Amino acid sequence: MRNLFNKKQAENLTGVSSERVKLLVSEKFGDTEQVYTKPKYKKATVAIILAAALCITTAIAANSSWLIHYIFNDKVPDNISSEVEDINKSISDGEYIVTLEQALFGETTSYFIVSIEALTDEAFEKIESNSGGFGGFIFDLGLTFKYDGQMSQGFTSRDLSELDNGRKKYIAIEYTAENPKNSDLLVYPNIIDKPDLYMRIPVKSSIKTLDFQINQKVSNVVFDSSLCDAGQNSIEDVKTDLTIRKFSISPFDFTLEYKEKNKISSIGPVGLIAFIMNDGSIHGQGEFLEHSMSNRIDSYEQCIFEFKNIMEFDNIKAVIIDKTVYPLDKSKPYILDEDILFEPFICDDIYVTDRGFMPSIEEVCEKIGANFSFDEKAQTVTITYNGKTTTLNIGKTNIKFANRATETEVITEIVDENIICSDLHSILGIEIMCINFDENRENSDLYIAP
Repeated sequence: MRNLFNKKQAENLTGVSSERVKLLVSEKFGDTEQVYTKPKYKKATVAIILAAALCITTAIAANSSWLIHYIFNDKVPDNISSEVEDINKSISDGEYIVTLEQALFGETTSYFIVSIEALTDEAFEKIESNSGGFGGFIFDLGLTFKYDGQMSQGFTSRDLSELDNGRKKYIAIEYTAENPKNSDLLVYPNIIDKPDLYMRIPVKSSIKTLDFQINQKVSNVVFDSSLCDAGQNSIEDVKTDLTIRKFSISPFDFTLEYKEKNKISSIGPVGLIAFIMNDGSIHGQGEFLEHSMSNRIDSYEQCIFEFKNIMEFDNIKAVIIDKTVYPLDKSKPYILDEDILFEPFICDDIYVTDRGFMPSIEEVCEKIGANFSFDEKAQTVTITYNGKTTTLNIGKTNIKFANRATETEVITEIVDENIICSDLHSILGIEIMCINFDENRENSDLYIAP
């Protein structure tokens, strides 16, 4: 989720839960924010659920800045912030009151602030004693969102412990599911035990999405190999030709629909998309987008990416797919005459037991054209790339990334004369993928793309 989480998934290709994959990837890269999927249904133990279940409006209005602050770091254009709705509608399963405090609806990605209040000491103890924390409790409870008439999709969440009030706790949620017809949102407080209990929230949004039917063929597209088995993870193993049917772009997300020539167990394409801004600058997929979710539509795969920051259409001149440029004003597409981003490359990995695979900062900076310097006396590293300078301490540095709701503790260290960093991909806006790894995943190379 753009401002809360790093997201990866490939459920439709592998049978593995998309949110489970996201969690594993987050753990691998040291992201402690938790990701949960829709729980499996349990068979109802009673024939009839009471129709008179409580559905009330909370008496305490949510602070209108919550969603903007905790999900978007207070960086939201006025035309988007005006779309935030104070919902303040609640429903109870008898043990807990679930309140949808605020919502910001898009056609594919939506954001919520939700509170859950325990009605008894025993109910509150269930929250406090859950081994998975508050997020684990939500998973066990079966809090579920879906649009009317559509399948439920997974959501990601982050505790907002700073808002806790007695038995009442708060979470920020990002929900990814297409809703082009603005169907009502259905909120189930406890879908496991009470699958017929829900509240209905009308969806109102004027946030526009632009659709482009392109039917473009692209050769040798590299896919993220994080799900590949040992021995099947060279670059050639994770390349395939694509037929791209369409793409869609909104201020929140970017959706790609394509058909693969050869099926690959993967998370999504790497380094395929780029953007030309009105000021002439060029930005790659790794800088602007992060993978959110994949779905199957007919015989096509649908890959949903989220912008790391809300993107205003007025700032984008064109989208680049491979080397074809699609102006956002829908004028005639054209082909690029030259490469405008650094070419993907392979470098050695440096394996750190508790943090996984990392490349040498100096080597990466040299190959992508970034400036790198190391002050041995001060024990600091300075990186300048795309007009942005970042200084890192050898040891720990707290950085407020634009696409994350809280500060991230970045670890920089010297290993065998190489300087490595736990969040280099976020600092530089690049994608880093392990390839050629052994069966223990302790030896590999790193594929780095813009």
